[in-house]
Amino acid sequence: MGESFYAMAPQYIQQRIQENARNAGALGQGESYRNVAISGQPMSVVAGEYDTALQGGPVKAVIMDGGGIDCMSSSCSSCPGTFETLLNKMASNGVQDVIYTRYPEPGNPPGSDTTLKNNLDTLMPKMEQVCAAASGLRCHWVDLRPVWQNGDTNDGLHPTQSGGEHCGDAIWARMVEECIAQ
Repeated sequence: MGESFYAMAPQYIQQRIQENARNAGALGQGESYRNVAISGQPMSVVAGEYDTALQGGPVKAVIMDGGGIDCMSSSCSSCPGTFETLLNKMASNGVQDVIYTRYPEPGNPPGSDTTLKNNLDTLMPKMEQVCAAASGLRCHWVDLRPVWQNGDTNDGLHPTQSGGEHCGDAIWARMVEECIAQ
């Protein structure tokens, strides 16, 4: 779930996570994870993607981001409440694990989009607190800033293949560490 970071084709992050899952025997050769991310959407729409995901059957684990589009213009004071409501809904529907990914530093080079960076730096600690306080499911915070390198984006926001590999590997490492989808 999320916005363009996960939605934009060719979905390098999802491809890398699936490759790692197949190599570990956790995902069959013809299988894939559901991706319901929609580019350019605020956190309120990202939260609604969960209903779309449920149309494909029960959801046990979720990998998501959210709030990045909101941070283009503000630090999104409503995002933490929307995220908390979503986590509660997921827990009541049997979701066991949520991996929320903190966006890499925006810009090319990373961190050069100062307005978006400042807004994310204000919002993301609040989202991390909501994740840490979640009950009824396990919420795992994965900060993608440490793995994001020069060359991991062409446009300052979306991953190149190397960016997708770095992010996908970091997410998969957390999945293995926490025994998610193993």
